[in-house]
This record gives sequence, structure tokens and C-alpha cells, in this order.
Amino acid sequence: MEQSDRSKAEILGRIKEAVANAEPPTAPPQKAAKIARPEDAGSELTLQCFSEMLQLVGGECHILAGEEAAVSVLRGLLSEVREEGILVCSDPELEKQAVPRVIEEAGCEVFRQAVRLSRGGISLEQAAKAAIGITTAQAGIADTGTVVLHHTAERGRLAALLPPVHVVFLKRDRVFPDKISYLAAVRQEGFDLGATPTTWVTGPSLTADIEKVLVRGAHGPKRMVVLLH
Repeated sequence: MEQSDRSKAEILGRIKEAVANAEPPTAPPQKAAKIARPEDAGSELTLQCFSEMLQLVGGECHILAGEEAAVSVLRGLLSEVREEGILVCSDPELEKQAVPRVIEEAGCEVFRQAVRLSRGGISLEQAAKAAIGITTAQAGIADTGTVVLHHTAERGRLAALLPPVHVVFLKRDRVFPDKISYLAAVRQEGFDLGATPTTWVTGPSLTADIEKVLVRGAHGPKRMVVLLH
């Protein structure tokens, strides 16, 4: 027993001596963290970052000069699905850009989504036949390539989730560097995010649930195109 106590004391003594003589660890040099701010929204760097991140998750991004350029790209997309149905909601921004008229001029049929499917809008079966869904986004998150959709009476969910192709109109000055700067801007604007249904979409639908094989479009659009204007 005495031998055991002596051995324990000897070991503890060596540990104390080693600790006493050890040099304090040197902390690695700290880089000054870049704090993204709401006012960085829409900068060329932010837009480029958004585009690159969206492409990394399988989406497509067009950085355009304005609304007319965005509508021009839309015409090109519509030319790929002539005579098909295009699902749109009653979004004032889409109406302002005459998107329904552009759809008709392209030889496609406008499927209008009402606030409720049972109130004058198309049926769910009709909506499921749409080739493209067109929406606006209320924000973009550059560091993840995410678009943020606020759902109101004029902005339903179906156009963003049901058709195989989702086309998004997004204003350049609403693309924020990251989620923190977006939330800061929302607070500054007095917008009650908690009271508004919101969908965060990062690229087209991807899943690998079955045998770990990556499949597009299993739970939503298989193609996503963002028009930054």
C-alpha cells in the first residue's frame, strides 16, 4: 500500500513539474472577421457569390441589367415549352412586368393560381400539368444560393413547388450576403417574418433516399432559374 502511494505521489509530482515548466500555448493569429451588413445587398461581389453558390447546387442564375432583360430571358425559356401551361400567381410584381401577356405571346397558356384553389383558380390537377412555375422572390442569400419566398394572398406556394421548372424574378438589391444580414434588413424594415409563411429554396429538388442515387425533381422542381434584375 505504501509502495502504491509513493508511486502515485511520484507520478503526480512529475505531472506538476511538467505543467510548471511548460510554455503557454501560442494562439494562432486571428483574422478580422468580415461582418456582412444589410447595405452590402446587391453589390457586384454579393451577386457573383449568389450566382456561383446557386450553380454549385444545380441551379441557374442570370445577372441582368433590368426588368426588360429578365423578360427577354423568360421569352427564351418559354420558347422551349410552346403550347404548354405556365403556372403563375396574382403577384403584383409579375403583373407589372406583364408576365401573363408575355406567356400568351409565346403561345403558352396562363394557369392562374387563385388564393384558394376552390375560389376561381385552376384545379390542382390542372396546376400539376404546368410546364413552368413563375414567381418572384423577396430575398436571396448569397453564401448559400438560397431564395426566400414570402407567401401572401397574392403569392401562393404551388408555382414554386409543383411544376418541373421554377423561374424566379429577384431584384438585385434584395440579394444579401448571408442570412444574418437579411434578417437584420427585415428588422430594419419592420417586416414581421414570424407572421408570414416563408419558403427557403436552395436550388432544384434533389434527393438520394433510394440506394443513395441522386435524383432531381422527386419532391419539387428539377430545374430552377433565377433572373436577377
